[in-house]
Amino acid sequence: MKTAFSPFEKKWLLAAVAIALLLRLAFSLLYWVDKPFTHDEFEYRTLGHNLAAGRGMVYDDDGLEHFGRPPGYPVFLAAIFGVGGGDVAVRAVQSMVGALTILAIGALGAQAAGRRAGLVAASMAALYPPLIWMPSRVLSETLYAAIVLWGAALLWRTAEDEEPEAPDWRTFGLAGLLIGVSALVRPVALPLIVLISGWLVLRHRRTAAVSFIIAAALATVPWTVVKSVTTDGFVPIASEGGITLWTGNNDLAIGDGDMSANPAIEARNEEIRAEHVGKNPDEMDHVYRALAIDYVLQNPLDWLVLEVRKFIYTWLPIGPSYLQHSGRFLWLTWVSYVPLLLVGVAGWWWLVRNRKRQPAVLWLLILGTVAINLVFFAQERFRVPVLDPALIVGAAALVATRLGNRD
Repeated sequence: MKTAFSPFEKKWLLAAVAIALLLRLAFSLLYWVDKPFTHDEFEYRTLGHNLAAGRGMVYDDDGLEHFGRPPGYPVFLAAIFGVGGGDVAVRAVQSMVGALTILAIGALGAQAAGRRAGLVAASMAALYPPLIWMPSRVLSETLYAAIVLWGAALLWRTAEDEEPEAPDWRTFGLAGLLIGVSALVRPVALPLIVLISGWLVLRHRRTAAVSFIIAAALATVPWTVVKSVTTDGFVPIASEGGITLWTGNNDLAIGDGDMSANPAIEARNEEIRAEHVGKNPDEMDHVYRALAIDYVLQNPLDWLVLEVRKFIYTWLPIGPSYLQHSGRFLWLTWVSYVPLLLVGVAGWWWLVRNRKRQPAVLWLLILGTVAINLVFFAQERFRVPVLDPALIVGAAALVATRLGNRD
């Protein structure tokens, strides 16, 4: 499918990026100021400052509960802190990253349904409230979305444009490197590496698959080896997986939100930690993982009901993790997301029925994200980086078709 933009369309995209940047900077620097940090934000900032100071990726000895984190986002913060930047600089840089991400969403839209769909997708992404406020938080989602969506756009274009007998192994390798790096930012990308590799093999793109796998491994395996050796146990990326797994899989879990949305789980966590005083985050990872697996094995029917709830909460913003926010936040979320969900699903249905070549890479992104939510739990932070852009692409395809998209 031809996706090269005309000079006028390129100017349109540049204007969309400029508008996106202004909106994100305005929200981050003028509205979201002097807000308290969440536990995750506090931890990321601590790791970033300690890395910048040369102390390594370690927490301060403050007696607080800490979790093992992947290295990608703390390194990103350390690069900003290391040149004298502070929290304001982080929000400004993330606003720039978020603005450039709309180009990746536009590229995905163009690959799915033509250039006009790409323009519509980029414009929608520039104005979409959850993507506007995401860069204001000192959290990994903005960086993750940029890397994984650009990797997906690059992979998709190469997979569709190149003939199987003459693959561009360098481009597949770059796509693998990007998605591998995204796993260092958020380990939820690890299943995506497996899904994409399997897809390339099934399409008989073996050289492409080898290039993709090797590049993804070069990005992830060195850290996995270092982490596993230093913790005396296998840790794929970070040891935060155990606590997240247990939070979403125990007898008090409801399928949505972390501990802040479920005080009963938070109280149970305090009891567990009291039983394992002195264990570090990596050692506690094994404790939490064992408790979660034990719950699933002993309560299979309850767990299946819980999985249904997770799936519903993945798509519908009605869980307690949403309700704990302000009324303004809820109103903006529902007004922006619910129409997008309806039009986006309709657009994807149109793509399934009318496109011979399905947007397979986006399907894999969606599948991987939903699977992660089912394994752990649903939350807005897990949804917005991938599912919302995918819905924007679906909506853009439908809108462009109604406008007479012919490319």
